[in-house]
Amino acid sequence: THEVGRRRFITGKPPSGLFARGSSASTWLAQHYGMKEPIPNLSVLVESYNEGLDNSATALSVTGTSDLLRVLRPSPDAVSGALNRLVDAHLTSQSACIDQRRSQLINQGNASRGKVKEMVQGRLDSFFDFGANTQEMIDLRDRYGFRRQDTDTASVQGALAVQALTKGISRCVSIRVANALDTHFDDWSSDQGPRQAAGFEVVSSMMRELNAMEYKGTGKSWLDHTVIVCFSEFSRTPLI
Repeated sequence: THEVGRRRFITGKPPSGLFARGSSASTWLAQHYGMKEPIPNLSVLVESYNEGLDNSATALSVTGTSDLLRVLRPSPDAVSGALNRLVDAHLTSQSACIDQRRSQLINQGNASRGKVKEMVQGRLDSFFDFGANTQEMIDLRDRYGFRRQDTDTASVQGALAVQALTKGISRCVSIRVANALDTHFDDWSSDQGPRQAAGFEVVSSMMRELNAMEYKGTGKSWLDHTVIVCFSEFSRTPLI
């Protein structure tokens, strides 16, 4: 089934029935890299699993830029001022308690809280506000070929991945560049080719963008320092 193929590729292990076994490759890599980035593992419309690895390596899973912006922007209902300082002081004192420090769950919660605070206070949302009417975002939309109102198309996801990598926000990004390739009937002859071509065009746009950007003053490009892996949960015969 598609679920088995997809989960086998993502984890490198045959699933147990339909259930994934083990952690995603991206989760392993996020832990291997040290999780220094604000979002070590970012996943857009791609399944991700963490079985026994550090909680900080777990993917931040979103459905598109609008979803990601909701995570990165301060909530309009957030407390502020003196009340916020009181809450922070209380949580800090609680986390210093010896009994609480023995709890893996509480430690994970404190680590997650710290990571969220880092993401929100860093105003990372500015890198993904693709609908903004700034020259930077206008140029970006032109390069990837999407509109201001688009939030979860394959082209938007390609731009999101490159922004996350090159702005130092994430080391591992998973996106979906093609959808609905499961064509068996009349839509095979009319839809399969264009859908595949559209997906590969997104990957091509990402590669062009990465190739045009210098990597941290080294004289080499970001493409020289980026591994792109493409997969599908099923295939067509070589003849087709």
